[in-house]
Amino acid sequence: MITVLVVCGSGVATSTLASEKLKSLCKDENIEIDTYQCKTSDAKARKKMIDPDIIVTTTNMNEEFDIPVINGKALISEVGIKEFKLEFFEAMVKLLGSKSSSVQNG
Repeated sequence: MITVLVVCGSGVATSTLASEKLKSLCKDENIEIDTYQCKTSDAKARKKMIDPDIIVTTTNMNEEFDIPVINGKALISEVGIKEFKLEFFEAMVKLLGSKSSSVQNG
């Protein structure tokens, strides 16, 4: 299962809405994900705690991460939603492929 950290400015309303829309998009594709929300200033610490596979953010983030960080503003505005879905699902395919090969090699 893919774990996604959804980040917004305050860690409450926007990230919750984005998280629910993301779950709905994945459900439409028969993909199950776990999501967690936080505010931008807590993203680095939260990443260490939950070890997500992908970060989706609805705000600008200045920090660097070693996992895919995807702009999720389209989850709120619907503007650019096709591009978001393409980027998000491409990242998921890469992750699932790498998880599969690590299981086979492990």
